Amino acid sequence: MINYKNHEIDISTTNYSDGVAIIPLPTGEIVCIPEEDATAEEMGIIEQIKADASARTIEAPIESESSGQATESSKKKTLNLWKSFTTK
Repeated sequence: MINYKNHEIDISTTNYSDGVAIIPLPTGEIVCIPEEDATAEEMGIIEQIKADASARTIEAPIESESSGQATESSKKKTLNLWKSFTTK
């Protein structure tokens, strides 16, 4: 558990990508904290999230049942969704 803005956050629900910590809050909001703009306190949280995320096992991607591969449309939707989570 980490404490962020008076919220207790299960660190396994957080993520780190390309210099940005991603923290889902219990309120349903998602907070993205870029390292470049982080306070000293936030950098401590980012380091914890980065260490936890890098220690996790990465699972194989889910493939489309029809062709055995993800479609271009599903890849684009996934990429757009990911971009929306990783922007400030």
